[in-house]
Amino acid sequence: MLASRRRQRALAEGVLLRKTSLPFASVDTERLSRTAQVEIVEPWREWEERESVTRLRATAFVEPQRGWVICEPAHLVDTSLIDSEFAPRPSLARYLRARLLPGGRIRREKALIHLRSWGETNYWHFLNDLIGGRLRLAESCGIPADVPILIGERAYGRPFVRELVKRGAFGSRRLIVQGSEYVQADEVFVFGTARSNIQNFEFLLERLHAPNGDAKKRRRIFLSREAGSGRGIANEGDVTAICQDFGFEMLTTERMTVEDQMMLFAEVGYLVGIHGAGLINMMFRRGAPLKVLEIFPPSRLLTWGTTPPHYCFLAQALGFDYEALITKETRHGDYRSPFWVDPSALRERIRAMLQPGSPT
Repeated sequence: MLASRRRQRALAEGVLLRKTSLPFASVDTERLSRTAQVEIVEPWREWEERESVTRLRATAFVEPQRGWVICEPAHLVDTSLIDSEFAPRPSLARYLRARLLPGGRIRREKALIHLRSWGETNYWHFLNDLIGGRLRLAESCGIPADVPILIGERAYGRPFVRELVKRGAFGSRRLIVQGSEYVQADEVFVFGTARSNIQNFEFLLERLHAPNGDAKKRRRIFLSREAGSGRGIANEGDVTAICQDFGFEMLTTERMTVEDQMMLFAEVGYLVGIHGAGLINMMFRRGAPLKVLEIFPPSRLLTWGTTPPHYCFLAQALGFDYEALITKETRHGDYRSPFWVDPSALRERIRAMLQPGSPT
């Protein structure tokens, strides 16, 4: 099929798509508690998210450690990485050795869809940012089917990524797994993605062939985090006792298959969880009722100094009830450190979410 004149002009200029959105400007707060409105939605009301697809036609190299795209002679492409302002810069010396010295390890490809980022091993980032964001944009922009996808060896080493490959999440495109070599291409497609975009999750659910949630099941789950993964609860014994009083199952998802997570969360009617990647699994409850209580460490310790809104947005977009419990106390100044949860506040929030017909 021939591209329209407008698309042909865009291709010639290198920009296939560029748009902005204000995902929190029109959030329906009816299903949100006062805490969620004030602490999560309001600080992000004016937040602007940008989506873009750019075709780099200059010879480019993808460095192996974090996936930076480097255009000749040595220009870093900021849009090649998500949150590039926080990403460590690649070694110039290593790049020059690969380019200039005999025996430099360079793999050559004609074109690439760039699905690398420095957070590529994280379940949330890989699903939402790379597949739901970048790959969705690549497909919607009509990038030819013979252009392969580049992912990193560290990401491919994660069992959930290999399972996504088997489930057909990448479609029929060829997959290139980048190890320690540089990858050179004459054309590289790079992307800007919106994290709070319902289309990301719709694309994911379609690619994973995920069924709708089971409205007949109303399991109660407390989603914790494995020891050593950071952002744990200092008084975990208190929290466990309270959740068990209300009939909640205590679990983590780090060692579960994607299939098992899909089946589990399709049955969850009440979800309490520590802020973390596993909460993206609430999308597998699509089409059935769900009440969510997200527990945050002190907001001053988080990346932006305020409470991340990603799961609040997802819950709202899918029509779920959502509540937040933002803790205040920790003995450390690092967001990965254990934090203390007020038992009385937790008990009150859970009791409220279990009230029949009441908003959380």
